[in-house]
Amino acid sequence: PLQLVPNNLEKDFPKLSILDLSYNTISNVPESLSSCKFVTLLFANNKLTSFPDKVWGNRYTLRLDLSNNDISAISPFIKHAANLHELFISNNSVTQIPNEMFDLNAHLMTISIDGNKIKTIPSEIGNLENLVRFRVHNNFNISSVPEQIGKLVKLKSMDLRNNLIQSLPDSILGLQAIEDIYLSGNPICTNIFFHNNPQIKAIVEADPSSGCTKQCSPYCQDKTMNPKGRCF
Repeated sequence: PLQLVPNNLEKDFPKLSILDLSYNTISNVPESLSSCKFVTLLFANNKLTSFPDKVWGNRYTLRLDLSNNDISAISPFIKHAANLHELFISNNSVTQIPNEMFDLNAHLMTISIDGNKIKTIPSEIGNLENLVRFRVHNNFNISSVPEQIGKLVKLKSMDLRNNLIQSLPDSILGLQAIEDIYLSGNPICTNIFFHNNPQIKAIVEADPSSGCTKQCSPYCQDKTMNPKGRCF
């Protein structure tokens, strides 16, 4: 496995658009990648504890995957990643979602920040008008969902499993595109909230494979398991 990012990548491979250095032992990413025109940057399953500010803000990046490292923070420089469509930072040590992320309302469609140490979903989440997939499961400390979540009219899937959520806001009823909301492993699945809120219950249980139904893997949904039982 690689321990270092190879030098002169853009110079040596001028037409390269995808940089996949996943499943290595890289612990440092050079700032020089900030000027590279890779549309996809994949650094999942390495030994990163941080990621350079300027690379966070690369305006060419459409997809960034930093899953399964030990990164503790998302840099405010992410606000400069104006074309970012998909952010995957699952299973790290991130403690908060920075406000700067909510400036990316033009293109950001996927946020996977599950398996971290997030305690709060900021109300500014409602700014991300193009968000389609939002995954914050396995943070274990999120206790509420902000009312502003109802502004996400393009949201199709929201995974909130294994947190401390006891209720959902009425604005959930305004999620016009929602297909599934995953909630197993939260107090809401065993308290009286759904008994008292049948309309919200109907939305959550519209897809019987989601809602409070336990999934076969804590890391992904049954729908996203391939025939070999692996998440994709």
